[in-house]
Amino acid sequence: LADSLYIKNINISNILRNDSLHLNVKLSDKTATNQLDLNALVEFNAETFASLSVLPSDVVINRDTWKIQEKVKIKFDKGKTIIENFALLRDNQLLTINGIISANPTDELLIGFNKFNLTTFNPLTQALGINLRGELNGNAKVSAIGKTPKIEAEIKVDSLKYNNIALGDLQLSAELDNSTKLINVQMDITNQGQKTLNIDGTYNADQNNLDMNVSMKNNEIIIFQPLLKKLVSNLNGKVSADLKVTGPLINPRINGNLTMVNAGMTVNYLKTPYRITDDVTVENSIIKLDNVILKDINNNEAIANGTVNMGNPRNPIIHVTLVANNFMALNTTAKDNPLYYGTAYGTGVFAFNGPT
Repeated sequence: LADSLYIKNINISNILRNDSLHLNVKLSDKTATNQLDLNALVEFNAETFASLSVLPSDVVINRDTWKIQEKVKIKFDKGKTIIENFALLRDNQLLTINGIISANPTDELLIGFNKFNLTTFNPLTQALGINLRGELNGNAKVSAIGKTPKIEAEIKVDSLKYNNIALGDLQLSAELDNSTKLINVQMDITNQGQKTLNIDGTYNADQNNLDMNVSMKNNEIIIFQPLLKKLVSNLNGKVSADLKVTGPLINPRINGNLTMVNAGMTVNYLKTPYRITDDVTVENSIIKLDNVILKDINNNEAIANGTVNMGNPRNPIIHVTLVANNFMALNTTAKDNPLYYGTAYGTGVFAFNGPT
């Protein structure tokens, strides 16, 4: 887990009286970023092994206080966990859980989101350099959790922002059929009435294999930042694409075509900002540059040819030749590299080869 989710100082106190147990669990002190102050009553009886009633309790997530309501009931009976009226709320945000956890495929657990702010998930995504905003609504249904789980989800995110750039409204439908190990995914993003992203396909959880079709039209290029973060940063501008994504989830194979329109990026190693309005092809996760025109901050141009191998996104390998005229080739400071730094412009033919 990310450092922002670190929890320390666990305290548990309880009072056992006849056939009931009064329980209090505290995680972290009152100044911590994440805290839990859980009050509950556990009752033992002959009909069910035990039932747990949650008394008014507080959960602090990233310094935001959430409330667990008193009406929550959790029962344990003959291999089943029955959850009734679980509600976690803050202001007008609401997460609900109701249903049964068991190996029986007819027993379902329902999870609902209402006006749920995506910033709650940022402690999980910040390690990836991702900051999310938007309002999450929808539900998920899980059955046969203890055996062969089946999951269905219908999720909508209004006014989705990715690193403070507005992407639009997201609609996601997903279904896991554990008998086939396939997760069927259908996702759209619509921005100002135009569908800018469509993802349709499957993920085989048993074989770790993607089979996705990705279509973009004037979408924000920043969505590629996690994939390209070792190579470039400060992505901005628009991209249209038709891509096929297959293979493992971590290092997928990507094939297709992209059209970039006024796409801006900073080359990490050189700290040089460039802009591109051009087409590129991708074959087996290798980006092919064919007379691609780059412009620096002074609008000077260079023509790029070659390849960028993204087969391992953590260590891209480049083989690129630039034909440049008074083109910015370096824009570093002593903090970047004390051995050589500064702003440099070059004219001629430059070759870049090797891992980044």
